[in-house]
Amino acid sequence: MGLFDETVLIFDGACGTNLQGLSLGPSAWGKYEGCNEYLNLSAPEAIEELHSSFLSAGAMVLETNTFGANSVVLAEYGLEDRVEEINRAAVKNARAAIGRHGGRGYVAGSIGPTTKLPSLGHIPSDELARSYASQIRVLVESGVDFLVFETCQDLLQVKVGLVSCFEELSRLGRDIPVMVSLTIESTGTMLVGTDVATAVAALEPFPLFSLGLNCATGPEGMKSHIRYLSRHWPGRVSCIPNAGMPQVVGGRTFYPLAPEAFAAELSAFVAGEGVSIVGGCCGSTPEHILRLAESLSSVRPAPRAVEEKPSLSSLYQAVEIRQEIPPLLVGERANANGSRQFRERLLADDYEGALAIALQQQEDGAHALDLCTAYAGRNEKADLTALTRLFAQSVRVPTVIDSTSPDCIEEALKIHPGKCLINSINLEDGGKNLDRICRLAKKYGAAVVALTINETGMAMTAGEKLSTAKKIYDLAVRRYGLRPHDLLFDMLTFTVGSGDPSLHNAAAETIEAGKVESVAVAQRRDHGRDDTVILGEGHGEAFDSRGRMSSTTISESSATAAKQPKMSGNGTPWLFSPPKPQSPNPPQEILTKFMKP
Repeated sequence: MGLFDETVLIFDGACGTNLQGLSLGPSAWGKYEGCNEYLNLSAPEAIEELHSSFLSAGAMVLETNTFGANSVVLAEYGLEDRVEEINRAAVKNARAAIGRHGGRGYVAGSIGPTTKLPSLGHIPSDELARSYASQIRVLVESGVDFLVFETCQDLLQVKVGLVSCFEELSRLGRDIPVMVSLTIESTGTMLVGTDVATAVAALEPFPLFSLGLNCATGPEGMKSHIRYLSRHWPGRVSCIPNAGMPQVVGGRTFYPLAPEAFAAELSAFVAGEGVSIVGGCCGSTPEHILRLAESLSSVRPAPRAVEEKPSLSSLYQAVEIRQEIPPLLVGERANANGSRQFRERLLADDYEGALAIALQQQEDGAHALDLCTAYAGRNEKADLTALTRLFAQSVRVPTVIDSTSPDCIEEALKIHPGKCLINSINLEDGGKNLDRICRLAKKYGAAVVALTINETGMAMTAGEKLSTAKKIYDLAVRRYGLRPHDLLFDMLTFTVGSGDPSLHNAAAETIEAGKVESVAVAQRRDHGRDDTVILGEGHGEAFDSRGRMSSTTISESSATAAKQPKMSGNGTPWLFSPPKPQSPNPPQEILTKFMKP
């Protein structure tokens, strides 16, 4: 039986608190007291014995003693040049313990959050990425069965780690499971303010083996979060709590939850919420794991009915693409080509003033904010990087990264912790830019706007629009691996009142294309094959989900806007497209952008 075949995986218990309780002598710690990872080298027999005690208790998975075995943490002890040596020794110690138990057991490479929070500017994303890559490389080469990012406190830290991880696995030609375990404080969020729903939206694009919780609280404090994961996370759910909330007794930290109560609460998560990975964090002993294994001997994970909701996210908030009360509103004023006020602040290097314009749109009700800094004479990459960092820290709604430059887009994606929307891709250059942008979207877990533009220009007839959309779909989904629901198609048109006689039928063609594609998408979705979104913007009428007209009002930037084709920040015309008709009770989906002077 392999890892994927295990109905329930039982992890070991605490490493740090148990090591601290061993009363190891000065010779074991040397001049590195407090560095548990150093014990892999100085006291391997103690590490092996701890591992063995958990296996004897019934643990199926041993985590390597490498929680802080990365260059960032080890540098605090002057051990940054021994990352490889320490990680190799840790895997060897775990394997030795498994060998003593007949070879039964799995080794999970433990990867901690380091001691720095990138969202707060403690460490550059690139430096953190290099640190993770060096640890991941040696753990994988040393033969771990899978990897676990645990005690995650910062969503950007998780994303940087995952991007580094999957790049490193690709370089090594390895495909092993990757787990993520978040730490949700008693406040209900991660340390930097991210709730579980936001984390799900941001991490759902990555091919994770499981998502779950560990540390901070006991099982009781995790109930509502586990319930949410059970209903909204498509993969396995893990729960590895502390043995209760820590207390200080006689000057020492004490974890009050008894093994029997610990086991009973976790067993209830398995039987009631479908959790399939369990174990213990701080304060949990071999006795806790023994009682847990006994309690799960006849328990199987409950079936889960997962409701996936395609969403975007910031660091703080997830926003569903299909709003319960449509449309989804995207604020366009943080756009150097569409807002004079924003452009003036950009030209004055007044980033805080530019941010204020964005925040006002959020206050006015925008569900997401477009950010475009492309302007003649400006350094687009520098401006976009600076403002993306401010958006990530200060804006609660998701960011739409509006650029035609893949290099600029990647710089923004590197430092934004949420799930962004990239604006946009098309086939104008035969797909060269699409190639690079789709690869970035896949790498960083972003969604993309797809415009129906081909090598000859904007597709004008319904047939041309559908043909272009299908080509983009095939490339994005089948070649580059994007999920259908991460594609937001914009069928494009000119406004009805443009005044150009050659465009008198443009709106009708777009509406027809939207109707036909809506039916096709609905049919694919009915067969479980698709979840593509059709979107657009415009001025006038909108279709409801059954093809009926409903009034939609969009704020324009000037009295003449209705007479001109509306332009995105990169100079591409934007349009209104209808949502797809389907039944029964389909989600209504229209994406509208608004601009104010």
